[in-house]
Amino acid sequence: MILAIDVGNTNIIIGVIDAKKTYFVERITTTIGKPNLEYAVALKSILEIYHIAPDQLDGAIVSSVVPPLNRTILAAIRKITGLNAMLVNSSKTAFPSLTGAESIFFRYSVTVLRSNS
Repeated sequence: MILAIDVGNTNIIIGVIDAKKTYFVERITTTIGKPNLEYAVALKSILEIYHIAPDQLDGAIVSSVVPPLNRTILAAIRKITGLNAMLVNSSKTAFPSLTGAESIFFRYSVTVLRSNS
């Protein structure tokens, strides 16, 4: 299972998916200045509601158009899951590091999250 997060200016869409299933898609409010612990608590609560233990997650990917929150969200994910999430943002420097499979997965993740929200 993959934790996929889309950080937007108004909402942060959080979902867990794998190749066959979308386990959930939820929204929380984007708040610049909120500490990573508050995002970590929200993430932990959402995972618990859906009975997903952090150790069930194989990876995490974050799409963001809010650069001031990137470090905060990555730290929250690491705090709860122990995972170093892949960050993809709107700058062109983020995409060359993606392999073909990662690029396809990223686009799939964002498409699934947006279509289910």
